Amino acid sequence: MKKLFIVLIALLTVVAFVSVSDGAGKPKAMKASGEVTAYDAEGKTITIKGAKADMTFAIAPDAKVMPEVKVGAKVTVMYTKAGDTMTASSIKAAAAKRKK
Repeated sequence: MKKLFIVLIALLTVVAFVSVSDGAGKPKAMKASGEVTAYDAEGKTITIKGAKADMTFAIAPDAKVMPEVKVGAKVTVMYTKAGDTMTASSIKAAAAKRKK
């Protein structure tokens, strides 16, 4: 009975460590919105003026970037952060407001 209890504790410990470390390697997708202050399509970077500060993103090679994205456009950027690097996976321009 004592051996069964020790084996059960060991298995539970292994399961606990596996479940904790499973999600740690995946970066969380985040979103930022603001006005484009700099855009370099060839250099694959974009800077937006956010509510609190300017944010500069590297643009992923497979990122979806709308053709309306340019300096002065209002955009929403979906990105991940690894260390100090923010990498954009999607950049969408906000729809222009219609005049009444």
